[in-house]
Amino acid sequence: MIWLAKLLDLISGPIAGSLADAYKARQEAKSDQDRIAAEERISTLEAQSRVHGRLESVLRALIAAPFIVYLWKLIIWDKLLKLGVTDSLSTHLWNVFYIILGFYFVRWTASKLAK
Repeated sequence: MIWLAKLLDLISGPIAGSLADAYKARQEAKSDQDRIAAEERISTLEAQSRVHGRLESVLRALIAAPFIVYLWKLIIWDKLLKLGVTDSLSTHLWNVFYIILGFYFVRWTASKLAK
């Protein structure tokens, strides 16, 4: 199960590990000053996590967009409407497509398991 924790940490990034440490520091705080410092750290890390999550989502969408457009054109325009012929992707680009597709499913599954 250690590999699963490392995989989730890799997917969630360093912010998640820092956030877990900040929650632990808040629980172990011996004074109000330590608790307040930990709560400030938590709120800062949560804000960074929200920004990081949005940027990551946009980046993932931009990387996947050409492949999504290609598949929609291939399926809708070429196969369904029979209005064109699209050149096939090279073997290398198909491998990239499979990696991106696999990443989306693995990331979705890992995020569901983490909750």
